Amino acid sequence: MPEFADDPKSEVQRKGEQLFWIAVLETVTYVGLFICWQILKTDAGTKLIGWFHGWIAVSFAVMVVWITPAIRWRWWFSIMSIVTGPVGALIVAARLRKTDWLSLDEHRKAARVSARQPS
Repeated sequence: MPEFADDPKSEVQRKGEQLFWIAVLETVTYVGLFICWQILKTDAGTKLIGWFHGWIAVSFAVMVVWITPAIRWRWWFSIMSIVTGPVGALIVAARLRKTDWLSLDEHRKAARVSARQPS
């Protein structure tokens, strides 16, 4: 059952879509930082893009840790994706694109029902 009246997506799917865009943005800001730092060799550009990239990278790490239990990822995968930076962000984005949200939601609902039943 959707949490919002006009939105058929589940909460986990909405979180996954947000993480997808943060992962893409993390990679884009990393490339921009590399261009300013190594190719253009501009201090102002490096500091500005570096500041944005730092916030996006922290946001990416927090969101990965936040969604890991809900999406049933292994912790080693989450740690690897955070440590490897833009490559890990692209892997996360690709994995989110392949996620079967319907079966994930059904599994989460079944786990909630079995947890409520007394043993």
